[in-house]
Amino acid sequence: QHRPSLIHIGLQLPVIKCISKPKWNFRKANWSLFMETVEQNIPVDESYKRFCGALYKAAQSSVPRGFHPLYTPCLDGECAALLDEYEKSGDPDIADYLLESLDAARRNHWEDLTSRLNFTHSSRRSWGLIHHLGVAQCPPAQARPSVSVNAIVSHLLKVARAPRNNKDFERRIHIEWRHFRQNVQNQDPPQSFSLTELDSVLCKLKSGTATSYDNVHPEFLKHLGLRARN
Repeated sequence: QHRPSLIHIGLQLPVIKCISKPKWNFRKANWSLFMETVEQNIPVDESYKRFCGALYKAAQSSVPRGFHPLYTPCLDGECAALLDEYEKSGDPDIADYLLESLDAARRNHWEDLTSRLNFTHSSRRSWGLIHHLGVAQCPPAQARPSVSVNAIVSHLLKVARAPRNNKDFERRIHIEWRHFRQNVQNQDPPQSFSLTELDSVLCKLKSGTATSYDNVHPEFLKHLGLRARN
């Protein structure tokens, strides 16, 4: 006796079910319309919540958003046409052509994906691919000792875009802030940051990162108009 084996006969294509959460498609965004809409609806001298609402309203009219509930990976136009023809006729030869075309599309996609991997410039996609392949669950045996924490931090400081910490500058800022708080009644309020400083900070924002609780993406802030930045 043995356990029963279940065999599926016919054409079996992998279908992936996505999470029903729409995502912003910033590549197809109309940033001119976004900037114009924000300039018209931006609340002046009001709360930050209204400001976030104005950004979200402008994004809804200028940035495409959606998701694919069900999709087959690498199913291009040619494969879709073959699949439609197979569903109408049921010809096994068309099924063979469909599988060959789908395998070729997957091979091309895999070669293109692996050729663009770059751990130095942006390692997020590279590590994501490694996790999808299952290396994180079954790591290979290491023939050499593990990398130390100091070595990792040193490498991150070399490739990071953020400016390195200046301890003397931080110490001076802390001393000035402490002195200001002790004599706050006898001094004028601190000077507001300038538009040049704001533009410098916005240029250093990294795109494609996750949002905070306010759901404001870095792309929204980077494409603000002059009135919104003031």
